[in-house]
Amino acid sequence: MSTRVDVRMNFREVVEACLSSLQSPALEISFTTAWALWNARNETYWDSKVPNVDDICSRAAVLALDFLESGLKGESGMASVSAGDFRWRPPQQGHYKLNVACKCISNSSRMGVGILIRDSLGHVAASMETTILSCGDMLQTNAEVALLAVKFAFDIGLRQLEVELGCAELLKLIQQGSPCLAHIGVIIDDLCGWTPVFQDLSFSFIKKSCNKTAQVLAAEALSSSVLRVWLDDHPNCISLLVQSDCS
Repeated sequence: MSTRVDVRMNFREVVEACLSSLQSPALEISFTTAWALWNARNETYWDSKVPNVDDICSRAAVLALDFLESGLKGESGMASVSAGDFRWRPPQQGHYKLNVACKCISNSSRMGVGILIRDSLGHVAASMETTILSCGDMLQTNAEVALLAVKFAFDIGLRQLEVELGCAELLKLIQQGSPCLAHIGVIIDDLCGWTPVFQDLSFSFIKKSCNKTAQVLAAEALSSSVLRVWLDDHPNCISLLVQSDCS
């Protein structure tokens, strides 16, 4: 939100302040958050639901950045993204795509992790924001985060998964298969070990410019020490969570 916004302003003044001081993607995230807050207000008033503030903000950021990544800017006058290499693409029908990102803080071993899972229509099925302690080896950290993300997808009931990684070196090690003789071989072996557990599990590379939504989640994770998980109301997630609660 713009630093020029004051609590004494009315909504029109807030909008004008944002338009004059914010740039993309902060502008889109701010307006989507305002829309999400209005929806949350309606849910509270009409359905007696009490939405979580973190969930509202996280989902708003995801929706805004999904919109930007799709290249559909409406009538904003900004050029849409058309080059295939610079766009996130949804998975094939019946599959889910997992994107993950890490964000570090200078002079700190604490690292934010953002995990985003979307369906073949591009709709968000699940997300996670958390923090980990980095060992200082980025290849190992990326491998540990990838392992965490794959396990998260499995735990919520997904079995057909396309994983996009931002680390080309990590992808190469995974593609070489197990056993892995690299210094992070144990983690690579664990990642490869998930392949027969899924009906379909694949790994590919994604450019940083196409992975902005997961990057935002990773940055937001650093603002809190609490694990934040959001799940859409799809049957796989619900049935597995019910089974876990009853076991």
